[in-house]
Amino acid sequence: MLTCFQSMVVVRRGTPTLLRHNVQLQDRSAPKFLAKKAARIHNLGEDIAAYRDIQSTVSDPNIGLVAVCLKVPAHLPIIEADAVFATDIENGANLLSVSVGHALDALCFVLGELRGVQGTLANKRPVVPLVDGEGRQQGTIKKTSHDHCTVTGRLAGGGVATAVCQGGMSAIDKNFLWAITGTKGMLVLEGPMGNIQGHQPTVSFVKPEAGSKLEKIEVEEAKDFSFNTGRAWDAFTGEGEGAVPDFKDALLRHRMLETIYRSSEKGTQEEYM
Repeated sequence: MLTCFQSMVVVRRGTPTLLRHNVQLQDRSAPKFLAKKAARIHNLGEDIAAYRDIQSTVSDPNIGLVAVCLKVPAHLPIIEADAVFATDIENGANLLSVSVGHALDALCFVLGELRGVQGTLANKRPVVPLVDGEGRQQGTIKKTSHDHCTVTGRLAGGGVATAVCQGGMSAIDKNFLWAITGTKGMLVLEGPMGNIQGHQPTVSFVKPEAGSKLEKIEVEEAKDFSFNTGRAWDAFTGEGEGAVPDFKDALLRHRMLETIYRSSEKGTQEEYM
């Protein structure tokens, strides 16, 4: 995994016009985030600009709140032996850098980058049970990586985005929930796992009138865990519609994550752009 500094070196010294590359932000290639695939929201008219596609919501002044809430299926309340590396914050692979990073990248890819970022991090369980591959407890292990992350920021169109990311599985089967709320209705994305880069959520829409029910939006189904990665490589070779993020995208996301750490430590609003 590249650090922010290493990414800066690659970007400044590299020759992207001669050397094509692709970083694994495969959440950008998910069918639910392709603007054209999300265009047909049942019987909504083409004049409703906010909901012709998900990405255009950021430019609609009627959008009052964008909220992301996901529960990540790892790190809590137990740690398996093959995931011990994620307990040490110095290793760099943890809730924030992996699951939260992918989720926030998806949010920013759809709605735009955040300004005035406020982050709150916590390690609520500094000691967790260690289990083997069959679930048998093998003792406990100290954990220095964070298991709770809350991020708030402003969108370019004036809306507010809030992300609540937490280790463990949801007791009410809401491991991923993303609501985009505006005066014309609400887009709802729900998924079985917090890692949306590999587990595709459903997409639904509900009108603001009382008694309205969620209407499912049909998008291309992700066949397996590797689907989004495959779409990203298809796009890299010019054969698909997925996104092809590069080191500049990776650098921007690492700057965002460092901003969250800094904001949490200092208790201030921070910028990464």
